[in-house]
Amino acid sequence: MKCNNYLNGIEDQPGNQPIRVFGPQFIYAFESVKTELSDYSHSADLSNVQLNLLNEDVKAKGPFSTENLIQIHDTFLSFLWCYSYGLLVAAPMGGKVLSNDEYFEARDLLKYALSLLRTFEVWDKERYPNPEIHGKDEKKLIGATNSCFWYGYNYILYHEFGHIVLGHTERVQRARSYGYDIHEDERKDMETEADLFALDRLMKEVLGTSHEFSAIIGVLTALGSLTFTSNRVFGGPYHPDPDHRLKTVLDKLNKASTEYYWGYAFWALITWEVEFYKSGNIWPMSSPDGDFKAHFYETLKNLDSLKEELKNK
Repeated sequence: MKCNNYLNGIEDQPGNQPIRVFGPQFIYAFESVKTELSDYSHSADLSNVQLNLLNEDVKAKGPFSTENLIQIHDTFLSFLWCYSYGLLVAAPMGGKVLSNDEYFEARDLLKYALSLLRTFEVWDKERYPNPEIHGKDEKKLIGATNSCFWYGYNYILYHEFGHIVLGHTERVQRARSYGYDIHEDERKDMETEADLFALDRLMKEVLGTSHEFSAIIGVLTALGSLTFTSNRVFGGPYHPDPDHRLKTVLDKLNKASTEYYWGYAFWALITWEVEFYKSGNIWPMSSPDGDFKAHFYETLKNLDSLKEELKNK
């Protein structure tokens, strides 16, 4: 018998994607972060900031913020959940014991997630794992994904609120009102500041607790999802390169080189490169032998070489 978490279409579970079962929690998390940061910051007025959670049958678009608005599409959240499940289950590390069916289900769900970046397609609840309708979940694959997804969602909220609290949105809007834009390097610095602000706010209560693993994986997954929605190795004029954002957060966390987090970030980069470039040129030549940090850094070095090749084309 399967568990069905959809409560008969009540008003606070809008939309058609399985992610709708989290409808009330999306709002609650937003209000909680808003209240926390209102108490934290005495200079930024957050009282008028609203969450615009869009339920549209469109391809996944990354979240963004203005001075009084944070906007997130449910297709992006669908992508984030599917991406979380796909990486957590299919990544060849962490000591998981999976059946062939479980592994291929995870790979298929990851492919579905990536398809949402190109066009909208309904999440087939009978075919793919999802948070709405599922079996007993004896291996806690759905449960682990839900946990990491929630930390990822909260990290994104902290990041978008961070732009407001740190004065970024106000500075950008003021500059534009005078007919100019802030320099690209400063805009990239703002993104790094927001990344680290979000990391600090999210991790302050969980470091050293049983929730630390899920929180860090959630952060890395959220950053990885932004890597995919950019679809490129370069961050563009306003964002640091996606791989550099992962590196900045991992360096800040300063975990041991043998920790799973480095391997997880490595696999996120490999999955992304295979999807968009298919060159195979960023795969490390050496075996990790337990040193996932070295493996991750070798991948970054190879990715820098790929960037140079692309620049010279």
